[in-house]
Amino acid sequence: MPKEVKKSKHLTRLIKAIKLSDGEPISFVTNIEETTAMQITDIYKSRWDIEFFFKFIKQQLNFSHLISRNENGIKVILYATMITALVLLQYKKQEKLTGFKMVKRKFASEIETNLIYDIVIMCGGNPKKARQMLYGKSP
Repeated sequence: MPKEVKKSKHLTRLIKAIKLSDGEPISFVTNIEETTAMQITDIYKSRWDIEFFFKFIKQQLNFSHLISRNENGIKVILYATMITALVLLQYKKQEKLTGFKMVKRKFASEIETNLIYDIVIMCGGNPKKARQMLYGKSP
């Protein structure tokens, strides 16, 4: 039984190109009318960078789903995630660490330790004892 052919209600363009790396022909389908074929191919190239970014934040930053569905909420979540990624990348570079699991663990541990130390001081506790307990040494 032949497949039913459905016509689109929208104008589409077929753009054919050849990959420079291996000469393989590739095709792009778009509904964007006012953009050149070269700009369309650049958009598709950028798409892979975006895919790589989302793969990174899903695998390394445990970003599994969007909490909000409105545009502003999505922007806030993405900005917070990007800031977290930048902070972790800087920490990784500063501490000369490899991989991200160890970076996340060490960074979280340092933040926790520093918070506990600060809370002890804010509550009037003995900073010398707190430092010795947390860091295993005297100040």
